[in-house]
Amino acid sequence: MVVVTASNGAGSADADAPTSAAVENPTTDPTPTPTPGGGNGGGTGGSGHTPAGPIASDSAFGGLGGGSDLGDVAGSLVSDASCQQLGGNSKYRRVKAKGIGTIRVRAYATGPATKVSPVLVTTQISHGKAKKVTYKLDGKTLKAKRGKTWKAAIAPQKLTRVGIHTLKATVKGKKKKSKAKVVSLKLKTVPYKTLFTAQRWKTTAGAGLRLRIDARSALTGVAFKVAKPLLPRQAKKPRTIGFMRVFIAGQSGRKRYSLKLGKKGKQSALVAGAGKPTVKLKGAGVSVTGLPERTAVVELTMYRVKQLDGATKRRVFKLRARVAPAGGTLSVRPKAPR
Repeated sequence: MVVVTASNGAGSADADAPTSAAVENPTTDPTPTPTPGGGNGGGTGGSGHTPAGPIASDSAFGGLGGGSDLGDVAGSLVSDASCQQLGGNSKYRRVKAKGIGTIRVRAYATGPATKVSPVLVTTQISHGKAKKVTYKLDGKTLKAKRGKTWKAAIAPQKLTRVGIHTLKATVKGKKKKSKAKVVSLKLKTVPYKTLFTAQRWKTTAGAGLRLRIDARSALTGVAFKVAKPLLPRQAKKPRTIGFMRVFIAGQSGRKRYSLKLGKKGKQSALVAGAGKPTVKLKGAGVSVTGLPERTAVVELTMYRVKQLDGATKRRVFKLRARVAPAGGTLSVRPKAPR
C-alpha cells in the first residue's frame, strides 16, 4: 500500500479563491441547519453564511485502479471540462527580440487546473519594454491583463480537451519600427484522477463543513481525518448533524442519506442498514464504507450547533482523506470562516 500526502499551493492559509459553482454554495442548500435535539430550524441560507472554499488538493496518486472512466458523471469535478492537469505543472520559454528586449513566457499551475485555480500565464519583459501582449490558445484569443507582468488564465473550459495545446504570446514593442514577436509554448494536459475538496462556512446557528471526493474510477470507501473542533459532538439526545450525497455512474439522481448522531455515550453509525453505506464518526475522523457499485463522488455535509459543539474555530486546519481501493492520502487546508 502506497501512502502519499499531497499539498496544494492553493491550499495554504492565504488562499482566497472564490467559491466554486461545482461544489454547491451552501447559501443555496435547501437543507436547514440542525438544531439541538434533532429538530430543524434556522435555515442555512441568507447572511448567516460565509463560504470559505473549496480548496482543491493535488492528486496523490493516479487512477483508483480498474474500471471504466467515471469522469463524465453529471456534476463531477474531475470531468475534462472541469479539471485537467498540466503536464509537469510548468512550461517556460525565453527569447530575445530586437527592439523589445528579453521576453519570458511562462504557463504554470500549482496542482489541478480548475475554474477557481486555472493555469496561469505570464509574460515579462526585461532590458526593454512592450506596448502590448496578446495571447491565443489553439487559435482562440485569451483575455490578457496588464500589471507588472502581462497575465492570462486558462480554465479547463478553455482547454476543452485533454492533449496537446498551443499557446502563443504576441509581443509588440514600444518602438514604432520594432516587429511583433510571437513566442509559442506547447502545453500538454492529462486527465485529473482524484480530487479532495473541503469547505467551511458559518451558519446562523453555528458552522458547516463539507468534505468531497471526486474520482474517475469507482470508490469503495473513504476515510476522512478531521480535527475534533470541526466535528459535531454527541449530546444528551440523538440529533441529525447533516447529510451525505453519493453520485453513481449511470444514475441521473444522487442518493442522499441523513447523518444521525446518537446520544452521548452511545456509539452508533451515522448511516447504516440494508442497502445503505455505513458512515461512522469516531474520534477525529469519519469513515464511509459499503458504497454502491460505480460510485464516482462522495460528499458529506455536517453542521455544528454553537450551543452544543462550541464556537467556530477560526484557525486553519489540515484535513486528510484516504481513498479505497487505492489507499492513497490527499490533504487540504480549507480557509477558516471569518
